[in-house]
Amino acid sequence: MIEINILRKVLLDQDFQINELDIDKTKAITEILKEMKLRNNFMNLCKSAEIKDHAPLRKKEFIIKNIYIKNISLKLTEQRVKHVFIKGVPLSNSFYKNPSDRIYTDADILIDLKDYKKFYKFLDANNLKHSFNYKYLDRIGYTRSALEVIDTEVNLDFHIKITESFKKNDCRLSKYSLKNYTVLDDLPVPSNELLLTICLYNALKKDQLKSGPIYLVDSERIIKKGVNEDYLSTILSDFNLTNFYKETICLIENLKKGVETREQTNFIVGLFKNEGKRSFIPSKRNILTQVMHILDPEPY
Repeated sequence: MIEINILRKVLLDQDFQINELDIDKTKAITEILKEMKLRNNFMNLCKSAEIKDHAPLRKKEFIIKNIYIKNISLKLTEQRVKHVFIKGVPLSNSFYKNPSDRIYTDADILIDLKDYKKFYKFLDANNLKHSFNYKYLDRIGYTRSALEVIDTEVNLDFHIKITESFKKNDCRLSKYSLKNYTVLDDLPVPSNELLLTICLYNALKKDQLKSGPIYLVDSERIIKKGVNEDYLSTILSDFNLTNFYKETICLIENLKKGVETREQTNFIVGLFKNEGKRSFIPSKRNILTQVMHILDPEPY
């Protein structure tokens, strides 16, 4: 299956050659990849000009984005705002061969809520328009993980927590990430173990596997950099992700060896087909969210 071959090449980081005369195969690949988050990664490996011409976001654009984000981080540090970058930005910046390999649309930045005064001072000093949403955090219906979403050269999503709940704004995963972080290529990021946990949490619990196969590649890249298995095991257990991690590792290893089971093959194809799609049947969580918004609408 084409989806299996695409994902295997990306995981193995192998160049991909296609017969320039094989128009049907080229069309099939570009059709599959056109909305996929791993499209640039595959296209950067591809030797076919016909396929490479379909890559809308190239290396230079991501290099510029990363320079801008590093400048934002520097200014946050100058204001002594504790922060770490999560999700796409650190992965693009430090875990992939080319920055453009890992597509992201927003820069997700987790900040320490204890520094909220200094954070808003940073926003005002840099003329970044905001709504001072901090004043809404105690509202019953306020369930968003992002404190401020600011449209600049790169969309900046400033988060106060990683996991979402209808209770308080407390988040153990966020506390771990702000406490156990390192600096990679000039950006503060959670430890590899926490970054992997966040990746798995978002894929399974937040996105319900609708984010596609990118979480498999992210996980493989993080693990390749090195993780402390004992520490990782403890964190995964805390967030009920142990079994999902084991299944993910098994899937990646089998796929790289070319011994994936039929069940795994069907699962991967499903990831490709369902990326970005919404379920017709809303989850209990989505229903509860909508009810909460009716009773106490978000203030913006």
